[in-house]
Amino acid sequence: MRLLIVLPINITLQIGLLMKRTLLFLSLLLSFSFVCAAEDRDSVAYGLIQRVADNVTSDAGGVESLNANLYVREHVSVDRKNLLLNVIPTMTRFDRGENEYLAELFYEVSCIYNSLPRIKRVASLSTFARSSGEMDKVLFFMAPQIYGERLFGDELLSPLYPSNIKYYNYCVDTTFKGGNSVKLLFEARFDNIKLFTNGWVVVSTEDMLPQLFFASGWDEQCSFSVECRMGASGLERFVVRDIKLDIEYAFARNKLDIEAEARFDYTNLQPRVSGKNLERDYNLSVGDAFVGDTAEHDCCDFAVRYRKWPLSENDSLLYRKKGINSAGGALVEPAYNGGDIKNMLWLIGDKAISSHSLAWGNSDLKMSPILNPSYLSYSTSRGLAYKLSFRFRKRLTQRRAFELRPMLGYNFKQKEVYWRIAGSLDFNPLKRSALVFDVGRESSLYSSIMLDDIEETSLDTLNFSSMPFVYYRDFHVKGDYRFEVTNGLELRAGLNLYKRTMSGNAVGLEINGTELKENYRQFAPHLMVTWHPGMYYYISGGRKINMGSRAPRFALDVEQGIKGVLGSQGVYTRAELDMQYMHSISSSASLYMRLGAGGFFYTKDLYFVNYAFLKNNNLPLDKDDELSGAFQLLDAEWYNSANKYVRASFAYESPFLFLQKIIPSARIIESEALYSNILFISHLCPYFECGYGVDTPYINTGVFISFENYSYHRLGFKIAFSLFRN
Repeated sequence: MRLLIVLPINITLQIGLLMKRTLLFLSLLLSFSFVCAAEDRDSVAYGLIQRVADNVTSDAGGVESLNANLYVREHVSVDRKNLLLNVIPTMTRFDRGENEYLAELFYEVSCIYNSLPRIKRVASLSTFARSSGEMDKVLFFMAPQIYGERLFGDELLSPLYPSNIKYYNYCVDTTFKGGNSVKLLFEARFDNIKLFTNGWVVVSTEDMLPQLFFASGWDEQCSFSVECRMGASGLERFVVRDIKLDIEYAFARNKLDIEAEARFDYTNLQPRVSGKNLERDYNLSVGDAFVGDTAEHDCCDFAVRYRKWPLSENDSLLYRKKGINSAGGALVEPAYNGGDIKNMLWLIGDKAISSHSLAWGNSDLKMSPILNPSYLSYSTSRGLAYKLSFRFRKRLTQRRAFELRPMLGYNFKQKEVYWRIAGSLDFNPLKRSALVFDVGRESSLYSSIMLDDIEETSLDTLNFSSMPFVYYRDFHVKGDYRFEVTNGLELRAGLNLYKRTMSGNAVGLEINGTELKENYRQFAPHLMVTWHPGMYYYISGGRKINMGSRAPRFALDVEQGIKGVLGSQGVYTRAELDMQYMHSISSSASLYMRLGAGGFFYTKDLYFVNYAFLKNNNLPLDKDDELSGAFQLLDAEWYNSANKYVRASFAYESPFLFLQKIIPSARIIESEALYSNILFISHLCPYFECGYGVDTPYINTGVFISFENYSYHRLGFKIAFSLFRN
């Protein structure tokens, strides 16, 4: 018997609606309970990670300086390779037919106040033909700054630092059973090259100090995972004791795996103390860092002196296959014996894209790769440019050294060759005293007699390419004595000699009542005062090593032209004042500011406008020298077109500015930057330029727009390759 009950449609709908509402309420209640549990769990995790971060940044406790020996053993397995693997300068050269390699390395490490460590190779034993490439990549992970803002070569944002917590999500691993410790899991909120993908940290619940740290991530060529185990007791609890590293390269149908393990043996650990006196605030020296030559020691007794744990049978077999005694020995790169044309082309290509280093005695020479795209750049105003650099250094005594920096460049747009040889001879490194010299040929100039024509020509009709300029090739010889008067205050005094040779055939041409000559010489004493207050430094081996300051840097550069000395012509006084300041807003964002003014005063006769802080620098010595005041869209002629100038520059940099938030897949962005530059010179009052740039591991690009006297002038861009960083 069946009972069939038929309800009205409206009653059925109401019951169905009531059931749906009930189910919805129950699901919301259940979801709310899960959310509350997650929030409670997250709040616990964030509370714990904040306590860890407070310990990380505490002034009291921790290690102020350290000295250690570092032993690294590295295995490389090449699963798949093609020709591209051997044409990348940053990669180790692999032998044909060989797919497994072994290397052992021993270093001395010195670190002051959580700065980047100084790492010196002492000895090595390897089946590689040349000990570079992957070894250098492994070494990148052998400098873990667990208590710093950035880990591993100052590149990756630490999940344990307070200002970086906003970039990661945290939770407590409830499955971990560790007694008096807790395991915190973390995961990056953005898929970015500056962040670890995920990882965990085991923390002691007694003092909230990390015991074990594990993280995985990636860069432009590989993915990696690294595990760092802290010391067990005393001050060693603040430093890494053991490291395990796995790196997997997979690109362009190449695949290789690297496994490395390392151990630190600390010979000196000095505690950090709070309330240091003012004199000690900037002097970070506690113990003397390692002293000695830069040459690698003989490794004939590597097993006895350096090896920390015995070799496996497979490791010994790898050495025997290469004819190397596993107790120690040297591997000589086999000489090319001709025959196979493919081998010859391979060898030639290998030499062309490699940086070359030679060492003998206390001397070493390094040459940048001939065909490295990293030395190519292009901008709208300057066109395509290329440069090549060398570095020679000879240690004369334990404290004194001689350094030489030859450089060569070519600009395809201006069709000019530039060259420069800069050098220094130290003789009182404790006071940073040295003889500094600079010889070279830079951009072509035009003389001051053209300034009147420029002043009389309106901006609307001013066209440098159509004006009858007579250019002079600029050759200079500069010699200065440099010394530090007191901490952060540096003085450079010396002599500058210039020879300007006419480019073209305009000898005897009269311009504005002045007859042009083929050559002009100018002799000018030079004085430069640089003040960088609050300079941090330490003493190592009788040398004072400056580590930077949080304060602005001020510089005054004065040059006085004198007539009659060594046939010189032209009397003038050039004076420039410059201020630079880099403010770290957070571990990932910074603000750069630069203000400056300068001019030529008390001028007589003919002179050449050539500024020190406002110029188109073709061959910069370093990053500071590269920031010489060049505007991206300003034509080169403007730098020499005014006898006075005022300028200001601002730049804001962060890897999480726009693209990472708008395009989550834009994961290879190392930094984004906003630029703003303004310049006041004759005819341009002002010249304004702003732009946006993106830096990636492969290429650096920027888009800029400029305005002349508040009117639109030009839209342009610059591009620089950074494929192979040697």
